[in-house]
Amino acid sequence: MKQEKKKIVILIKKKLLFREKASFTVEAGLIMMTVLMAVFMCIYYGFFTHDKAVLEEVSWHTAQKAMLLVTENSSMKDGAFSWEELQKKGLLWRISQNTANQDIICEYANTHIEGELFACDMPSFLVKAGPGMVKITYKAPIRLPFFALMRLWGTPTEITGQVQVHESKQEEFIRLVRGIKRDKETASDSKEISAED
Repeated sequence: MKQEKKKIVILIKKKLLFREKASFTVEAGLIMMTVLMAVFMCIYYGFFTHDKAVLEEVSWHTAQKAMLLVTENSSMKDGAFSWEELQKKGLLWRISQNTANQDIICEYANTHIEGELFACDMPSFLVKAGPGMVKITYKAPIRLPFFALMRLWGTPTEITGQVQVHESKQEEFIRLVRGIKRDKETASDSKEISAED
C-alpha cells in the first residue's frame, strides 16, 4: 500500500513537472514571437528611415542643381554653363523669365536615386521651377510586407515630402553683375574686331 502511494505520488510529481516544462515551452514560444516581431519592426523602421533620408538628400541635391539650371542655364550633369547661351537669352530672361524643363530635373533625380531605396518603389517627382525658386515634391510607395494592412488603421503607406530652394538676393545680384560685366566685355571685343576689319 505504501509503495503504491509512493508510485502515485511519483507519477503525480512527474505529471506536474511535465506540465511545468510544457508551460515554460509555451511561454518561451510567445516571448520568442514578441521578440521576433520587435526585431522585424526595428529592421522595417531602419529601412523606412534610410529611404526617407535618401529621398530627402537626393531631392535637396537635385533642387540645388536645378536652381543653377534656372538661374545660370547650367548643365544638370556637370554644372558647366555657357556664357554665350546665357548672353543670348538676355538680361530680362536672367531677371524674371527664367524657367527650366521639369523633365530634365525629374530624370536627374531618378538616375541618382535608382537602386538606393530598400523599402520603397521608385518615387514620383513633381517639380515647380521658376525665377528664384525650385520646389520638388516626392512620393514613394512603401513595398514592405504587411504595410498594405496599415491602410486599415489609416497609417500612410508612402513616404512623401518636399524640398524648396530659393535663390538668395546676394547670389542673384552677383549673377546679374557678372552677366552685365560679361556682356560689356563681349560688346567691347566685338567693337575691336569690327574696328580691325
